[in-house]
Amino acid sequence: MVEQQVYLTGTATDNKKVEAVQIWTKYANESSYTHLTNASLSGTEWTANITFPKEGAVFVRFLAVDSGDNSSPKSSRVVTLFVDETPPV
Repeated sequence: MVEQQVYLTGTATDNKKVEAVQIWTKYANESSYTHLTNASLSGTEWTANITFPKEGAVFVRFLAVDSGDNSSPKSSRVVTLFVDETPPV
């Protein structure tokens, strides 16, 4: 199996300064999220190269955290990706 890599970008703002954008993943058959990595952050822009080790539906949660280690439901977004390495026929 070949690992699938995705490059993602986004922005994060706060009434203070965003110190980190945490990236969490959870596959459809899992009950909880696992912290994968932190995105690279430059001002309000963030980037991340994420490698997915297996196929399937994966929920990717992005969580912005400020200098006080604060976050809220408004500082979190979840996207669903379908990792598929099988070519179409």
